[in-house]
Amino acid sequence: MIASPDDLDARYSSKYGVGWTGYKLHITETCNPEEPRLITHVMTTESTVPDSNVTVTIQEDLSVRDLSPETHWVDAGYVNTDNLISSQQNGIDLFGPARSDSSWQARMEGGYDQTQFTIDWENIVSTCPEGHQSMYWKDGKSSWGRPNIHFLFSRPVCFQCSAREKCSRGKKNGRHLTVPPRPAYEVLKQARERERTEGFKEQYKRRAGVEGTIAQAVNAIGARHNRYLGLARTRFQHIVTASAINLQRIASWLMGNRPGKTRISPFAALAMSL
Repeated sequence: MIASPDDLDARYSSKYGVGWTGYKLHITETCNPEEPRLITHVMTTESTVPDSNVTVTIQEDLSVRDLSPETHWVDAGYVNTDNLISSQQNGIDLFGPARSDSSWQARMEGGYDQTQFTIDWENIVSTCPEGHQSMYWKDGKSSWGRPNIHFLFSRPVCFQCSAREKCSRGKKNGRHLTVPPRPAYEVLKQARERERTEGFKEQYKRRAGVEGTIAQAVNAIGARHNRYLGLARTRFQHIVTASAINLQRIASWLMGNRPGKTRISPFAALAMSL
């Protein structure tokens, strides 16, 4: 959202290399092909608020109005382990790309990333792909203060292992495996495994509709240009924008028009009418 520098609520932020001063607009809509696609929730935040911080709030707001979804299709920014766990506890399937493993082992073909290790949670022992068990474990915290668990493997065993180049680059110690606590580890593992299936790719296509809604709000109604100063007034503008889109879609549906499966360019639409 673009705002005046005089707006003290506005913040500078950047995403995918694009910077702006203003806010973030989060839109939730229905995606049942048998019904009109209507916006059910609008949320406006400062631009510096991460998308993952609003996932639970959106779900709670929908639940209060008896609009809680069975499946919540989102993009990767709204998915983290806390949100996956919270959604499961509330009977919601948070459906979106899970956070990827950024380790060099995961980027290396055939590398021994954390998914290659077996963890015995009852005895808190990890076994590497070569069959060696960890020597000991300890609790820890990430640089963001989140709890994690560290498994350490024997230095002599790791240094003599033929698969060392795929597993560890440590000069003084054996493999040091860091994973989140069991609930977060298991829910993230399940999400990543599902993401690799063809079924996930097919079902995730349903989220594409909201991108069209965002484009409609931006291009047809000017949602990226504030008419007011301040977060509260900007939120009101976004609610009015969403209401206008809903009224337009309801009218179109009642006249028998149905959403197309793909975008038709103005030139193609003109050619069809000739």
